[in-house]
Amino acid sequence: MNTKSILCFNLLFIALSGLLRTYAQADLIPLQRWFSQEIDRSVTRDSTNLHIGSKPISLGDLKGMKVQALDRDSTKIYHPFLNYLYRRHLVELNHEKVRLTIDPLVHFAFWQDLADTTAYPDTTNFIQNTRGVKVAGRIGDQFAFETGFYENQAQWPEFMRQQAVSLGVAPGMGRWKDYRFEGFDYSMSYAYLHYQFKKLLRLHAGQGKYFIGHGYRSLILSDAAYNYPFLAATLESPNKKWQYTSRYMALQTLERLPLGEVPEALFKRKAMTMHYLSWAPHSRIEIGLFEGIVWNRYGSQGHHMPSWGAYIPIIGLNTAALGLEKANNVLLGLNARLEIRSDLMWYGQAVLDQSETQGMGYQIGLKWFDVLPRLDIQVEFNSIGQKVYTHNLGLESYSHFNQSLGTPVGPNSEEVLGIVEYRFRRAVLRCKAQQIKRSQATNAPWYVTQYDVHFQPVAQTIWQVDGQIGLRLNVKYNLELLATWTWREDIFNSQTTERQMLKSQVLGISLRSGLQNLYNDF
Repeated sequence: MNTKSILCFNLLFIALSGLLRTYAQADLIPLQRWFSQEIDRSVTRDSTNLHIGSKPISLGDLKGMKVQALDRDSTKIYHPFLNYLYRRHLVELNHEKVRLTIDPLVHFAFWQDLADTTAYPDTTNFIQNTRGVKVAGRIGDQFAFETGFYENQAQWPEFMRQQAVSLGVAPGMGRWKDYRFEGFDYSMSYAYLHYQFKKLLRLHAGQGKYFIGHGYRSLILSDAAYNYPFLAATLESPNKKWQYTSRYMALQTLERLPLGEVPEALFKRKAMTMHYLSWAPHSRIEIGLFEGIVWNRYGSQGHHMPSWGAYIPIIGLNTAALGLEKANNVLLGLNARLEIRSDLMWYGQAVLDQSETQGMGYQIGLKWFDVLPRLDIQVEFNSIGQKVYTHNLGLESYSHFNQSLGTPVGPNSEEVLGIVEYRFRRAVLRCKAQQIKRSQATNAPWYVTQYDVHFQPVAQTIWQVDGQIGLRLNVKYNLELLATWTWREDIFNSQTTERQMLKSQVLGISLRSGLQNLYNDF
Protein backbone atom coordinates (compact mmCIF):
# COMPACT_ATOMS: atom_id res chain seq x y z
CA MET A 1 0.00 0.00 0.00
CA ASN A 2 1.36 3.43 -0.95
CA THR A 3 0.25 7.01 -1.38
CA LYS A 4 -0.92 6.49 -4.96
CA SER A 5 -3.15 3.54 -4.07
CA ILE A 6 -4.71 5.44 -1.16
CA LEU A 7 -5.38 8.43 -3.43
CA CYS A 8 -6.99 6.25 -6.12
CA PHE A 9 -9.09 4.54 -3.46
CA ASN A 10 -10.36 7.86 -2.16
CA LEU A 11 -11.12 9.36 -5.59
CA LEU A 12 -12.98 6.25 -6.69
CA PHE A 13 -15.34 6.15 -3.77
CA ILE A 14 -15.91 9.89 -3.67
CA ALA A 15 -17.26 9.45 -7.18
CA LEU A 16 -19.35 6.44 -6.22
CA SER A 17 -20.79 8.14 -3.16
CA GLY A 18 -22.81 10.55 -5.26
CA LEU A 19 -24.59 7.64 -6.92
CA LEU A 20 -25.76 5.95 -3.74
CA ARG A 21 -28.38 6.91 -1.19
CA THR A 22 -27.24 7.86 2.28
CA TYR A 23 -27.76 5.57 5.24
CA ALA A 24 -26.71 7.36 8.44
CA GLN A 25 -24.12 9.67 9.92
CA ALA A 26 -20.61 8.58 9.00
CA ASP A 27 -18.71 10.20 11.89
CA LEU A 28 -16.51 7.81 13.84
CA ILE A 29 -16.67 7.85 17.64
CA PRO A 30 -13.25 8.46 19.27
CA LEU A 31 -11.32 5.36 20.20
CA GLN A 32 -11.23 6.14 23.92
CA ARG A 33 -12.39 4.26 27.01
CA TRP A 34 -14.97 6.85 28.16
CA PHE A 35 -16.94 6.54 24.91
CA SER A 36 -16.54 2.75 24.65
CA GLN A 37 -17.74 2.25 28.21
CA GLU A 38 -20.85 4.36 27.69
CA ILE A 39 -21.68 2.53 24.45
CA ASP A 40 -21.32 -0.82 26.23
CA ARG A 41 -23.61 0.44 28.98
CA SER A 42 -26.27 1.58 26.51
CA VAL A 43 -26.15 -1.59 24.42
CA THR A 44 -26.39 -3.79 27.52
CA ARG A 45 -29.23 -1.72 29.01
CA ASP A 46 -31.29 -1.57 25.82
CA SER A 47 -30.42 -5.08 24.51
CA THR A 48 -29.63 -3.56 21.13
CA ASN A 49 -28.58 -5.84 18.29
CA LEU A 50 -25.32 -4.05 17.52
CA HIS A 51 -21.77 -5.07 16.62
CA ILE A 52 -19.51 -3.30 19.12
CA GLY A 53 -16.54 -5.68 19.16
CA SER A 54 -14.64 -3.82 16.42
CA LYS A 55 -13.87 -0.18 17.13
CA PRO A 56 -14.07 2.70 16.24
CA ILE A 57 -17.85 2.60 15.79
CA SER A 58 -19.79 4.80 13.40
CA LEU A 59 -22.15 7.34 14.92
CA GLY A 60 -24.84 6.13 12.54
CA ASP A 61 -24.88 2.73 14.27
CA LEU A 62 -26.12 4.39 17.45
CA LYS A 63 -29.07 6.15 15.84
CA GLY A 64 -32.00 6.16 18.26
CA MET A 65 -29.87 5.16 21.26
CA LYS A 66 -29.27 7.38 24.28
CA VAL A 67 -25.53 7.39 25.00
CA GLN A 68 -24.54 9.79 27.76
CA ALA A 69 -21.05 10.39 26.38
CA LEU A 70 -22.60 11.65 23.13
CA ASP A 71 -25.55 13.62 24.55
CA ARG A 72 -25.81 17.37 24.19
CA ASP A 73 -24.71 19.17 27.35
CA SER A 74 -27.75 20.82 28.94
CA THR A 75 -25.90 22.80 31.63
CA LYS A 76 -27.26 26.34 32.03
CA ILE A 77 -24.72 28.85 30.77
CA TYR A 78 -24.61 32.51 31.82
CA HIS A 79 -21.49 33.69 30.02
CA PRO A 80 -20.23 33.16 26.42
CA PHE A 81 -16.82 31.96 27.65
CA LEU A 82 -18.44 29.16 29.69
CA ASN A 83 -20.42 28.15 26.62
CA TYR A 84 -17.15 27.44 24.80
CA LEU A 85 -15.55 25.84 27.83
CA TYR A 86 -18.42 23.44 28.56
CA ARG A 87 -20.33 22.49 25.44
CA ARG A 88 -19.14 24.02 22.17
CA HIS A 89 -16.42 23.32 19.65
CA LEU A 90 -13.73 25.96 19.46
CA VAL A 91 -14.79 26.58 15.83
CA GLU A 92 -17.97 25.22 14.28
CA LEU A 93 -19.25 25.90 10.76
CA ASN A 94 -22.58 24.57 9.50
CA HIS A 95 -23.96 25.16 6.03
CA GLU A 96 -26.85 22.97 4.85
CA LYS A 97 -25.25 19.48 4.71
CA VAL A 98 -21.67 20.60 5.18
CA ARG A 99 -20.18 20.73 8.67
CA LEU A 100 -16.68 21.60 9.92
CA THR A 101 -15.33 21.70 13.49
CA ILE A 102 -11.95 22.59 14.98
CA ASP A 103 -10.90 21.71 18.53
CA PRO A 104 -7.71 21.92 20.59
CA LEU A 105 -5.86 18.78 21.63
CA VAL A 106 -3.99 19.32 24.88
CA HIS A 107 -2.39 17.38 27.69
CA PHE A 108 -0.74 19.61 30.25
CA ALA A 109 0.42 17.74 33.33
CA PHE A 110 2.70 18.21 36.29
CA TRP A 111 3.78 15.24 38.43
CA GLN A 112 5.97 14.62 41.43
CA ASP A 113 7.36 11.22 42.41
CA LEU A 114 7.36 10.93 46.19
CA ALA A 115 8.98 7.48 46.31
CA ASP A 116 11.69 7.31 43.64
CA THR A 117 14.29 9.95 44.47
CA THR A 118 17.28 8.17 42.88
CA ALA A 119 16.54 8.05 39.14
CA TYR A 120 17.10 11.76 38.57
CA PRO A 121 19.81 13.47 40.62
CA ASP A 122 18.40 16.98 40.32
CA THR A 123 14.61 16.65 40.44
CA THR A 124 11.58 14.51 41.19
CA ASN A 125 9.25 16.81 39.23
CA PHE A 126 7.98 15.76 35.80
CA ILE A 127 5.89 17.32 33.06
CA GLN A 128 3.77 16.54 30.02
CA ASN A 129 3.36 19.36 27.48
CA THR A 130 1.11 18.34 24.57
CA ARG A 131 -0.38 20.77 22.06
CA GLY A 132 -2.34 19.92 18.97
CA VAL A 133 -5.45 20.50 16.93
CA LYS A 134 -8.25 18.36 15.54
CA VAL A 135 -10.19 19.23 12.38
CA ALA A 136 -13.30 17.18 11.59
CA GLY A 137 -16.07 17.50 9.07
CA ARG A 138 -18.98 15.89 7.32
CA ILE A 139 -20.49 16.31 3.86
CA GLY A 140 -24.03 15.03 3.91
CA ASP A 141 -24.53 11.96 6.07
CA GLN A 142 -22.29 9.57 4.23
CA PHE A 143 -18.86 11.19 3.99
CA ALA A 144 -16.86 12.17 7.07
CA PHE A 145 -13.23 13.09 7.63
CA GLU A 146 -10.97 13.94 10.52
CA THR A 147 -7.33 14.87 10.94
CA GLY A 148 -5.20 15.98 13.85
CA PHE A 149 -1.71 16.07 15.28
CA TYR A 150 0.02 16.09 18.66
CA GLU A 151 3.33 17.79 19.44
CA ASN A 152 4.82 16.67 22.74
CA GLN A 153 7.61 17.35 25.19
CA ALA A 154 7.74 15.27 28.33
CA GLN A 155 9.82 14.29 31.32
CA TRP A 156 8.45 11.09 32.86
CA PRO A 157 8.87 9.11 36.09
CA GLU A 158 11.51 6.40 35.89
CA PHE A 159 9.23 3.44 35.08
CA MET A 160 7.77 5.31 32.08
CA ARG A 161 11.19 6.58 30.99
CA GLN A 162 12.60 3.04 30.99
CA GLN A 163 9.80 1.84 28.70
CA ALA A 164 10.36 4.65 26.19
CA VAL A 165 14.13 4.07 26.17
CA SER A 166 13.80 0.30 25.69
CA LEU A 167 11.28 0.65 22.83
CA GLY A 168 12.92 3.58 21.08
CA VAL A 169 9.48 5.20 20.86
CA ALA A 170 7.12 7.02 23.19
CA PRO A 171 4.46 4.40 24.08
CA GLY A 172 1.50 4.76 21.72
CA MET A 173 3.27 7.54 19.86
CA GLY A 174 6.30 7.83 17.57
CA ARG A 175 10.07 7.95 17.80
CA TRP A 176 11.53 10.43 20.21
CA LYS A 177 14.53 12.70 20.42
CA ASP A 178 16.20 14.10 23.51
CA TYR A 179 14.53 16.91 25.41
CA ARG A 180 16.35 18.59 28.28
CA PHE A 181 17.61 16.20 30.94
CA GLU A 182 16.31 12.66 30.33
CA GLY A 183 13.26 14.10 28.53
CA PHE A 184 11.50 13.20 25.29
CA ASP A 185 10.36 15.21 22.28
CA TYR A 186 7.95 13.35 19.99
CA SER A 187 4.85 13.78 17.86
CA MET A 188 1.92 11.91 16.34
CA SER A 189 -0.54 12.66 13.54
CA TYR A 190 -3.64 10.86 12.32
CA ALA A 191 -6.31 11.20 9.64
CA TYR A 192 -9.20 9.26 8.16
CA LEU A 193 -11.80 9.41 5.43
CA HIS A 194 -15.01 7.45 6.02
CA TYR A 195 -17.75 6.66 3.50
CA GLN A 196 -20.99 4.98 4.49
CA PHE A 197 -23.31 3.73 1.74
CA LYS A 198 -26.87 2.55 2.23
CA LYS A 199 -27.05 -0.22 4.85
CA LEU A 200 -24.43 -2.54 3.44
CA LEU A 201 -21.04 -1.00 2.79
CA ARG A 202 -18.57 1.27 4.60
CA LEU A 203 -15.12 2.32 3.42
CA HIS A 204 -12.40 3.67 5.64
CA ALA A 205 -8.93 4.96 4.73
CA GLY A 206 -6.25 6.94 6.50
CA GLN A 207 -3.72 6.58 9.32
CA GLY A 208 -4.86 5.59 12.77
CA LYS A 209 -5.63 2.67 15.08
CA TYR A 210 -8.23 -0.03 15.71
CA PHE A 211 -9.35 -2.00 18.74
CA ILE A 212 -11.06 -5.40 18.77
CA GLY A 213 -12.66 -6.46 22.01
CA HIS A 214 -14.74 -5.34 24.97
CA GLY A 215 -12.08 -5.20 27.68
CA TYR A 216 -9.45 -2.85 28.98
CA ARG A 217 -6.87 -4.84 27.01
CA SER A 218 -7.22 -6.53 23.65
CA LEU A 219 -5.14 -9.60 22.95
CA ILE A 220 -6.24 -9.56 19.30
CA LEU A 221 -5.77 -5.96 18.10
CA SER A 222 -5.15 -3.08 20.49
CA ASP A 223 -4.79 0.70 20.23
CA ALA A 224 -1.60 0.78 22.33
CA ALA A 225 0.84 0.96 19.37
CA TYR A 226 1.66 3.84 17.05
CA ASN A 227 -0.67 4.83 14.19
CA TYR A 228 -0.40 2.98 10.87
CA PRO A 229 -1.72 3.61 7.32
CA PHE A 230 -4.75 1.47 6.42
CA LEU A 231 -7.53 0.72 3.94
CA ALA A 232 -10.69 -0.97 5.21
CA ALA A 233 -14.10 -2.09 4.01
CA THR A 234 -17.06 -3.34 6.10
CA LEU A 235 -20.13 -5.22 4.87
CA GLU A 236 -23.23 -5.74 7.00
CA SER A 237 -26.15 -8.06 6.35
CA PRO A 238 -29.64 -6.49 5.95
CA ASN A 239 -30.83 -8.12 9.20
CA LYS A 240 -27.73 -6.73 11.03
CA LYS A 241 -26.79 -10.15 12.37
CA TRP A 242 -23.60 -10.43 10.33
CA GLN A 243 -20.78 -7.97 9.82
CA TYR A 244 -17.55 -8.57 7.91
CA THR A 245 -14.49 -6.30 7.83
CA SER A 246 -11.26 -6.52 5.84
CA ARG A 247 -8.35 -4.21 6.61
CA TYR A 248 -4.99 -3.73 4.92
CA MET A 249 -2.30 -2.06 7.03
CA ALA A 250 1.26 -0.87 6.41
CA LEU A 251 3.52 -1.60 9.40
CA GLN A 252 7.12 -0.70 10.14
CA THR A 253 10.02 -1.94 12.19
CA LEU A 254 12.81 0.22 13.57
CA GLU A 255 15.45 -1.94 11.89
CA ARG A 256 17.38 0.00 9.26
CA LEU A 257 17.83 -0.98 5.63
CA PRO A 258 21.43 -1.27 4.40
CA LEU A 259 22.80 2.25 4.02
CA GLY A 260 22.70 3.40 0.40
CA GLU A 261 23.26 6.82 -1.11
CA VAL A 262 21.03 8.61 1.41
CA PRO A 263 22.60 9.95 4.65
CA GLU A 264 20.15 8.01 6.85
CA ALA A 265 18.85 4.57 5.90
CA LEU A 266 15.10 3.90 5.81
CA PHE A 267 13.39 1.36 8.04
CA LYS A 268 12.32 -2.13 7.01
CA ARG A 269 8.58 -2.37 6.46
CA LYS A 270 5.89 -4.99 6.95
CA ALA A 271 2.38 -5.48 5.61
CA MET A 272 -0.61 -6.84 7.49
CA THR A 273 -4.07 -7.96 6.50
CA MET A 274 -6.84 -8.66 8.97
CA HIS A 275 -10.32 -10.06 8.52
CA TYR A 276 -12.99 -9.99 11.20
CA LEU A 277 -16.34 -11.78 10.96
CA SER A 278 -18.87 -10.78 13.62
CA TRP A 279 -22.12 -12.66 14.32
CA ALA A 280 -24.87 -11.28 16.59
CA PRO A 281 -27.61 -13.94 16.58
CA HIS A 282 -29.32 -12.26 19.53
CA SER A 283 -29.25 -8.77 21.01
CA ARG A 284 -27.38 -10.14 24.03
CA ILE A 285 -24.77 -12.21 22.15
CA GLU A 286 -21.88 -11.25 19.88
CA ILE A 287 -19.18 -13.58 18.59
CA GLY A 288 -16.29 -12.58 16.33
CA LEU A 289 -13.66 -14.55 14.42
CA PHE A 290 -10.34 -12.86 13.63
CA GLU A 291 -7.55 -13.63 11.21
CA GLY A 292 -4.47 -11.40 11.12
CA ILE A 293 -1.42 -12.03 8.94
CA VAL A 294 1.87 -10.11 8.99
CA TRP A 295 3.37 -10.55 5.52
CA ASN A 296 7.01 -10.87 4.62
CA ARG A 297 8.08 -7.78 2.65
CA TYR A 298 11.86 -7.94 2.89
CA GLY A 299 14.38 -10.38 1.43
CA SER A 300 17.86 -10.60 -0.09
CA GLN A 301 16.78 -8.22 -2.87
CA GLY A 302 15.37 -5.66 -0.49
CA HIS A 303 11.70 -4.70 -0.16
CA HIS A 304 9.13 -6.56 -2.26
CA MET A 305 5.36 -6.75 -2.46
CA PRO A 306 3.65 -9.29 -0.22
CA SER A 307 2.30 -12.52 -1.62
CA TRP A 308 -0.78 -12.33 -3.85
CA GLY A 309 -2.71 -14.02 -1.07
CA ALA A 310 -2.57 -10.77 0.93
CA TYR A 311 -5.15 -9.27 -1.41
CA ILE A 312 -7.78 -12.00 -0.99
CA PRO A 313 -10.42 -10.66 1.45
CA ILE A 314 -11.69 -14.08 2.59
CA ILE A 315 -11.20 -15.05 6.20
CA GLY A 316 -9.46 -18.36 6.81
CA LEU A 317 -8.26 -18.92 3.25
CA ASN A 318 -4.67 -17.83 3.88
CA THR A 319 -4.52 -19.71 7.19
CA ALA A 320 -5.49 -22.89 5.38
CA ALA A 321 -2.79 -22.26 2.77
CA LEU A 322 0.00 -21.04 5.07
CA GLY A 323 -0.55 -22.77 8.39
CA LEU A 324 0.81 -21.28 11.60
CA GLU A 325 4.56 -21.89 11.28
CA LYS A 326 5.50 -20.60 7.82
CA ALA A 327 7.17 -17.39 6.63
CA ASN A 328 4.15 -15.15 7.17
CA ASN A 329 2.93 -14.75 10.74
CA VAL A 330 -0.68 -15.87 11.16
CA LEU A 331 -2.61 -15.00 14.34
CA LEU A 332 -6.13 -16.31 14.90
CA GLY A 333 -8.55 -14.90 17.44
CA LEU A 334 -11.97 -15.39 18.97
CA ASN A 335 -13.83 -12.47 20.56
CA ALA A 336 -17.15 -12.76 22.42
CA ARG A 337 -19.56 -10.96 24.72
CA LEU A 338 -22.64 -12.16 26.56
CA GLU A 339 -25.08 -9.84 28.30
CA ILE A 340 -26.10 -11.86 31.32
CA ARG A 341 -28.69 -9.26 32.30
CA SER A 342 -29.37 -5.59 31.62
CA ASP A 343 -26.46 -4.40 33.78
CA LEU A 344 -23.98 -7.28 33.50
CA MET A 345 -21.71 -8.15 30.56
CA TRP A 346 -19.30 -11.07 30.30
CA TYR A 347 -16.59 -10.87 27.65
CA GLY A 348 -13.62 -12.93 26.57
CA GLN A 349 -10.97 -13.56 23.93
CA ALA A 350 -8.73 -16.37 22.77
CA VAL A 351 -5.70 -16.14 20.48
CA LEU A 352 -3.64 -18.77 18.67
CA ASP A 353 -0.27 -17.89 17.14
CA GLN A 354 1.54 -21.25 17.16
CA SER A 355 0.09 -24.75 17.22
CA GLU A 356 1.23 -25.50 20.77
CA THR A 357 0.33 -24.39 24.28
CA GLN A 358 2.96 -21.63 24.41
CA GLY A 359 1.41 -20.07 21.31
CA MET A 360 -1.97 -19.51 22.97
CA GLY A 361 -3.54 -16.75 25.04
CA TYR A 362 -6.90 -15.94 26.55
CA GLN A 363 -8.88 -13.20 28.28
CA ILE A 364 -11.85 -13.38 30.68
CA GLY A 365 -13.65 -10.29 31.92
CA LEU A 366 -16.83 -8.96 33.50
CA LYS A 367 -18.45 -5.51 33.47
CA TRP A 368 -21.11 -4.59 36.00
CA PHE A 369 -22.83 -1.32 35.20
CA ASP A 370 -24.68 0.82 37.75
CA VAL A 371 -23.81 -1.26 40.79
CA LEU A 372 -24.96 1.96 42.38
CA PRO A 373 -26.28 4.73 40.11
CA ARG A 374 -23.40 5.66 37.73
CA LEU A 375 -20.94 3.36 39.53
CA ASP A 376 -19.34 0.71 37.30
CA ILE A 377 -17.02 -2.18 38.17
CA GLN A 378 -14.85 -4.18 35.78
CA VAL A 379 -12.56 -7.16 36.41
CA GLU A 380 -10.30 -8.81 33.84
CA PHE A 381 -7.70 -11.56 33.54
CA ASN A 382 -5.26 -11.93 30.63
CA SER A 383 -2.78 -14.71 29.93
CA ILE A 384 -0.32 -14.75 27.00
CA GLY A 385 2.05 -17.59 26.06
CA GLN A 386 5.69 -16.89 25.22
CA LYS A 387 5.22 -17.66 21.50
CA VAL A 388 2.22 -15.38 20.99
CA TYR A 389 3.06 -12.34 18.78
CA THR A 390 6.58 -13.68 18.06
CA HIS A 391 7.69 -15.43 14.86
CA ASN A 392 10.59 -17.40 13.38
CA LEU A 393 11.45 -14.23 11.42
CA GLY A 394 11.73 -11.14 13.62
CA LEU A 395 10.48 -8.97 10.76
CA GLU A 396 7.12 -10.77 10.88
CA SER A 397 6.49 -10.32 14.60
CA TYR A 398 3.03 -9.04 15.55
CA SER A 399 4.31 -5.53 16.24
CA HIS A 400 4.59 -2.00 14.83
CA PHE A 401 7.29 0.52 15.77
CA ASN A 402 8.57 -2.01 18.36
CA GLN A 403 5.16 -2.02 20.07
CA SER A 404 2.80 -4.96 20.36
CA LEU A 405 -0.32 -4.89 18.19
CA GLY A 406 -2.01 -6.87 20.95
CA THR A 407 -1.69 -6.15 24.65
CA PRO A 408 1.24 -3.79 25.40
CA VAL A 409 2.29 -6.10 28.24
CA GLY A 410 3.62 -8.47 25.56
CA PRO A 411 4.09 -12.26 25.45
CA ASN A 412 4.91 -14.63 28.30
CA SER A 413 2.75 -12.66 30.73
CA GLU A 414 -0.24 -12.81 33.04
CA GLU A 415 -2.31 -9.88 34.23
CA VAL A 416 -5.25 -9.38 36.55
CA LEU A 417 -6.91 -5.98 36.93
CA GLY A 418 -9.92 -4.29 38.41
CA ILE A 419 -11.47 -0.91 37.55
CA VAL A 420 -14.01 1.17 39.45
CA GLU A 421 -15.54 4.27 37.83
CA TYR A 422 -18.08 6.72 39.19
CA ARG A 423 -19.64 9.71 37.43
CA PHE A 424 -22.04 12.31 38.76
CA ARG A 425 -22.85 15.12 36.33
CA ARG A 426 -19.41 16.53 35.50
CA ALA A 427 -17.55 14.82 38.33
CA VAL A 428 -15.45 11.73 37.53
CA LEU A 429 -13.74 9.25 39.83
CA ARG A 430 -11.65 6.37 38.51
CA CYS A 431 -9.49 3.77 40.21
CA LYS A 432 -7.61 0.90 38.56
CA ALA A 433 -5.52 -1.75 40.32
CA GLN A 434 -3.54 -4.49 38.61
CA GLN A 435 -0.85 -7.11 38.92
CA ILE A 436 1.36 -8.04 35.95
CA LYS A 437 3.80 -10.96 35.78
CA ARG A 438 6.16 -11.31 32.82
CA SER A 439 9.73 -12.04 31.67
CA GLN A 440 11.94 -11.09 28.73
CA ALA A 441 13.56 -13.02 25.86
CA THR A 442 17.18 -14.09 26.34
CA ASN A 443 19.18 -12.18 23.77
CA ALA A 444 16.88 -9.57 22.20
CA PRO A 445 13.44 -8.01 22.61
CA TRP A 446 10.62 -10.36 21.55
CA TYR A 447 9.60 -8.15 18.62
CA VAL A 448 12.93 -8.72 16.83
CA THR A 449 13.94 -12.17 18.08
CA GLN A 450 12.95 -15.60 16.75
CA TYR A 451 10.07 -17.42 18.38
CA ASP A 452 12.16 -20.45 19.37
CA VAL A 453 14.40 -18.38 21.66
CA HIS A 454 13.50 -19.18 25.25
CA PHE A 455 12.56 -16.50 27.75
CA GLN A 456 15.07 -15.87 30.50
CA PRO A 457 14.47 -16.98 34.10
CA VAL A 458 13.93 -13.41 35.28
CA ALA A 459 10.42 -12.72 36.46
CA GLN A 460 9.12 -9.18 36.75
CA THR A 461 6.12 -8.62 38.99
CA ILE A 462 4.36 -5.26 38.75
CA TRP A 463 1.82 -3.92 41.21
CA GLN A 464 0.17 -0.70 40.08
CA VAL A 465 -2.73 1.41 41.31
CA ASP A 466 -3.96 4.46 39.36
CA GLY A 467 -6.48 6.94 40.72
CA GLN A 468 -8.11 9.96 39.07
CA ILE A 469 -10.61 12.49 40.37
CA GLY A 470 -11.79 15.62 38.61
CA LEU A 471 -14.23 17.27 36.24
CA ARG A 472 -15.27 16.49 32.72
CA LEU A 473 -15.50 19.96 31.21
CA ASN A 474 -16.37 19.72 27.53
CA VAL A 475 -18.21 16.80 25.97
CA LYS A 476 -17.26 17.80 22.41
CA TYR A 477 -13.61 16.85 22.81
CA ASN A 478 -13.76 15.25 26.26
CA LEU A 479 -11.77 17.94 28.04
CA GLU A 480 -10.98 16.82 31.60
CA LEU A 481 -9.32 18.49 34.58
CA LEU A 482 -7.92 15.75 36.83
CA ALA A 483 -5.91 15.16 39.96
CA THR A 484 -4.00 11.88 39.49
CA TRP A 485 -2.15 9.40 41.65
CA THR A 486 -0.08 6.37 40.62
CA TRP A 487 1.49 3.89 43.01
CA ARG A 488 3.73 1.30 41.38
CA GLU A 489 6.16 -1.36 42.54
CA ASP A 490 8.38 -3.29 40.09
CA ILE A 491 10.00 -6.41 41.54
CA PHE A 492 12.72 -8.23 39.57
CA ASN A 493 13.64 -11.78 40.57
CA SER A 494 16.63 -13.61 39.08
CA GLN A 495 18.55 -16.80 39.77
CA THR A 496 21.87 -15.01 39.23
CA THR A 497 21.37 -11.56 40.77
CA GLU A 498 19.90 -10.15 43.93
CA ARG A 499 16.26 -9.23 44.08
CA GLN A 500 15.72 -5.68 42.78
CA MET A 501 12.84 -3.28 43.28
CA LEU A 502 11.72 0.01 41.75
CA LYS A 503 9.08 2.01 43.61
CA SER A 504 7.08 4.99 42.38
CA GLN A 505 4.40 7.10 43.99
CA VAL A 506 3.43 9.84 41.56
CA LEU A 507 1.03 12.67 42.37
CA GLY A 508 -0.06 15.06 39.63
CA ILE A 509 -2.59 17.35 38.05
CA SER A 510 -3.52 17.40 34.37
CA LEU A 511 -5.73 19.10 31.81
CA ARG A 512 -6.28 16.91 28.77
CA SER A 513 -8.46 16.31 25.73
CA GLY A 514 -9.39 12.66 26.20
CA LEU A 515 -9.81 11.48 22.60
CA GLN A 516 -7.34 8.59 22.75
CA ASN A 517 -6.30 5.99 25.28
CA LEU A 518 -2.99 6.60 27.02
CA TYR A 519 -1.32 3.63 28.72
CA ASN A 520 1.34 3.77 31.44
CA ASP A 521 0.71 0.27 32.79
CA PHE A 522 3.09 -1.96 30.87
